[in-house]
Amino acid sequence: MIVRSVLSILLGLCFILSISETWAESTSDAIKQSVTQHILNTIETLTTKEERQRYQNAEILLSDINVALNLKPCDNKLTVSNITIPANKTRQLARVSCSSPTSWSLYVPVFIKLPARDKLTIASLITRAKTLVASHLQPVMSIPNTNIASYDITLAENFRQDRALPRSCSELIKMRLKEKFLQHGSINIIFSCSGLETWTLPIPFQLGIQFNQPLTPSKIKEHALQYLEHYIQTQSLLADTYSRTSLNIKTIPEKSLDCFGPIEFQLAGRGLNDTRLKLGRNALQIICESYNPWQLTLPFDLIAYDKVAYAAKTVNKGQIITAEIVEWREVNTKTISPQQITMLSQVIGNRAKYIIPAGRKLFLRQLQPPKTVLAGDEVILRAETLGISVKIPGEALMDGSTGEQIRVRNKQSNKVVKGIIAGPGQVEVVL
Repeated sequence: MIVRSVLSILLGLCFILSISETWAESTSDAIKQSVTQHILNTIETLTTKEERQRYQNAEILLSDINVALNLKPCDNKLTVSNITIPANKTRQLARVSCSSPTSWSLYVPVFIKLPARDKLTIASLITRAKTLVASHLQPVMSIPNTNIASYDITLAENFRQDRALPRSCSELIKMRLKEKFLQHGSINIIFSCSGLETWTLPIPFQLGIQFNQPLTPSKIKEHALQYLEHYIQTQSLLADTYSRTSLNIKTIPEKSLDCFGPIEFQLAGRGLNDTRLKLGRNALQIICESYNPWQLTLPFDLIAYDKVAYAAKTVNKGQIITAEIVEWREVNTKTISPQQITMLSQVIGNRAKYIIPAGRKLFLRQLQPPKTVLAGDEVILRAETLGISVKIPGEALMDGSTGEQIRVRNKQSNKVVKGIIAGPGQVEVVL
């Protein structure tokens, strides 16, 4: 009897111990152990050695599990899910579940603290900024005729170097320009971390670019004038048409412009095969097609000058105009009237209709052709009738120029007739 009682007690104790052991699988320590092991197994599946080492050195923290949840014993191995490695956030919720003999699950907060992969210091700010700027400018500096001589970058004066910086980033710190393009002067570089920690830090810098040809307002005007003057001399007919031309650029930029490469010029509104320039208002396009492209239109006036005749001294009525009487002055072609004299052949040999004071402009209306026939000159009267040409000697009764009508006397009949002077000593009579 006594032996049977002892055996019953021992069997009861074994049963109780078996239940306790099964229950222990679902206790706080067992759950933590299962989650931790699941994370370690996941880390081993990472593809790169660097990533595996980083996560193997990570600190894994699990929140305490409330044992008062009265979870039922789990005969099978606990299942852990919902953990992402590489982690995209610091805090995750691991799902722990049991499927036998009863089904249950719970979520365990997990914190994965990775060792810092990248750190930000005042010294590294400059180094990183130089790397970013170099990635933009070095390709530009390698092209032919680049306009960049050198450059340098420093922290802006308004940046407090004693300010607190983010300590670290679990991933590599990224940086980008706030502006679309680099420019000489103030720029802003934005540093950011998108690892388990997330932060953004804009830092102001001062970028100094030394240009081979700084595009100051005066330089822009100088380059534009050089281009236009060369264009007029080589690609237009203006140089052969007028004695001189001048250019007047109306407006220029108020401040310097940045062009990292060579600039190009093109007449606005002109095709590639159109080499015409009009007098008056035109427009010139200055084109920068380098790293930071831009285009500028400069309006300008094209003024042409031509020489016109002036009286070098007083010209008396009827006086024959000679080269010594004429002097030439350049005037704006816009002020030249059709009556003004622009060629010596228009004036030499003509007679003044009236007195022309010295220094006055000479006009065609002031002059008349030279007398080709004078009163008393012997002339030949020519007449044509019925296809027969007749020549009769005559005498001019008045002065006249070629093309003018004068009275002449027929020496054979002594009659006075009218005729048109055809040339020296020649008068044509219409019968």
